[in-house]
Amino acid sequence: MFPRTAILVFLPVLAGAAAEPLLLDAPRVLRPDPAPGGAENVRYIAQPAQNGTIDLTATNGFFDSCFQAGDQGPVLPGDKGLISASFGHLKASKGTGTARWHLWVPKKGRVRAAIHLNVPKEEEGTRWTVRFGNETKTFVANASEPADAQKQVLDFVVKQPGRITFTVDCSEHAPPPGTTIHFIRLDGPAISGASLLRDRWRPAAVHQRFDAPPECAAPDLWVFETRSVSETSSYSPLTTPFGYYGTSFDSDGRVPPGAGFNFSMWLASRGADHAPPVEKMPRILATGLKDASFSWFSHEGTGVKLRDAVAYPDGAERTIQAMRCSYEDGLVTYYGYFYDEASGRWVLFAAGRQPPKRGRAPDASRGLLRSTGSFCEVPGPPARQRSGDLVRLIKRRGWFIDRDRKAHPAVMQEPRRRKSSASAGSESIADVRSQRSYPILEEPGWFAMATGGIEQYLDGGAASDPITGATGLPPAPDYLSDGKIAQLFETPVGFGAVEVVDVSPNTATLDCRFTKLGPNARAIVYYGKVDGLTYPAQEIKNGSAALREMFSPSRTWSHHSTPSAVRVGSNRIQLKDLQPETRYFFRVFVEHDHGKSWNFHTGILTTG
Repeated sequence: MFPRTAILVFLPVLAGAAAEPLLLDAPRVLRPDPAPGGAENVRYIAQPAQNGTIDLTATNGFFDSCFQAGDQGPVLPGDKGLISASFGHLKASKGTGTARWHLWVPKKGRVRAAIHLNVPKEEEGTRWTVRFGNETKTFVANASEPADAQKQVLDFVVKQPGRITFTVDCSEHAPPPGTTIHFIRLDGPAISGASLLRDRWRPAAVHQRFDAPPECAAPDLWVFETRSVSETSSYSPLTTPFGYYGTSFDSDGRVPPGAGFNFSMWLASRGADHAPPVEKMPRILATGLKDASFSWFSHEGTGVKLRDAVAYPDGAERTIQAMRCSYEDGLVTYYGYFYDEASGRWVLFAAGRQPPKRGRAPDASRGLLRSTGSFCEVPGPPARQRSGDLVRLIKRRGWFIDRDRKAHPAVMQEPRRRKSSASAGSESIADVRSQRSYPILEEPGWFAMATGGIEQYLDGGAASDPITGATGLPPAPDYLSDGKIAQLFETPVGFGAVEVVDVSPNTATLDCRFTKLGPNARAIVYYGKVDGLTYPAQEIKNGSAALREMFSPSRTWSHHSTPSAVRVGSNRIQLKDLQPETRYFFRVFVEHDHGKSWNFHTGILTTG
């Protein structure tokens, strides 16, 4: 049955002295009666009506990309932890969508909604759609004076008490760019005793860790599959010893077309004046994506990453990713792969190398990847990202691979439970949360991570005992077959020995051997008097002090050879413009139709 719709046209502008919204009391915990869906552990964070009135504002509601909040001010009393600022109005942004406020209305009755708008003359006559629960009404806006807000009044009837959402719906047409929503005042018999329901402006990230089971000896490799169950956007990576490795899902719950992975290695924190010494710098070394470029970032900190690294040109319903780790020559190398379902092959997204954290050599005998973390979040500032009322639900399953290349199902660590601060018979906001991690019992081997939503849960109330073994698990998927796991040990270029076969005062000839190449392979040797990073020299005009130092002449290659075609086996490449009796560092770079890679080692020669 379709919701009832009424069209209301207001001819006079109800203006005068600009009205201001009422400040509601500090949020409290509301125990709904009856409990929604029979879930006794559900709670709400609620602000009760003031004298039978609730004002919906740009601060206490939620919205999609169609709106953004303006006129920013300090955090209001009682809003700490829910939103990090206050705002005076909502205004059109890009796209379409809705603005939403959620209420708990315990009784039937009428509700009056007075919508205070500032409408410029050129936007007079704009039609707006408003819903209160299943009842829909529209009105046509009049023009208003710049200093005065007009007031449009709509009447609704609550027939079914409980949780009800008030919605300004711009899902079919973008809101007019000049009109602002000042606030919406609700009153009437049904609002007496009602509460405005609150949550964080964006969902608090939900975290979960996974371990290799005891029978998995010395794992250096894991594989995880991730699906977004909700039609809401989220960023949901897995964690590694160097940072994050993962991707995002869009508002349809899919990996969007053109997406890649975040494989970023940090070298300096925000505000750092210096980059680490070259020998302690992280380096991105290889990728199986021919159009990707070795690059950097410099915003919240400084580090190295790939750009133009498209793993999913057409998007995807899920991600299947793997991480492998090795330790040699005092350096840890990380290999991030993704499974390309179109070709049925694992592809190297990125390989990076760096010294171990805190300079401590890892205990490789126990395995370098015995555990991994994961999380789900939606980053964004409160003026633009306001979707904490939407549930994000991520499903994951994973395996750790031992050195015999046998896959073992991952074990979810028991979620940490905080000590309750509530006294007997009472609860505080700190005792409820919407983040949950739990095994999906009807799908053995799968785990869920949920965050966001207006319904809150008693701390730990939704957690179950983790699955601790492989009993009853379905067969491993095809991407874990022996032949597919072998692909997780492949790289785009197989480097053999690089030998200096001829040296003169001004030239040197290298014999570069390759054990694996792709079509149309070409090699360049970068060289200079200092050991450079795995980037050509370039000028950095903007960015952090650490980034500018990273590309200083003391850290970058001063020369490079002419690009030359190469083949598997022996290849001669000449270095020119050398100075006599001088030590030079050099590193080989190869690219072909299936990827590109730097040699993982720097060579040294001395001219005659």
